[in-house]
Amino acid sequence: MNLLLLGRGKTGSLTEELARQRGHEVQVLTSQQNPHASALTPDHLRAVDVVIDFTTPQAVLENMQACIRNRTPIVVGTTGW
Repeated sequence: MNLLLLGRGKTGSLTEELARQRGHEVQVLTSQQNPHASALTPDHLRAVDVVIDFTTPQAVLENMQACIRNRTPIVVGTTGW
């Protein structure tokens, strides 16, 4: 499975580690690499099976909208959401 993790805090880092151990392909984008969901383009999301969001309540809506536009499944694990 090709995963795209948004956020590299404690939970995002642990999810990345476990997913790699289980043989999944993992990409990670930090908030600096994805301001206002700018990196969530159709080209970038084409090969992604699911996005897992561990960002902030302020960022999650734009990330969700970008995924919905591109028909990419998203799981939100953002604290405080």
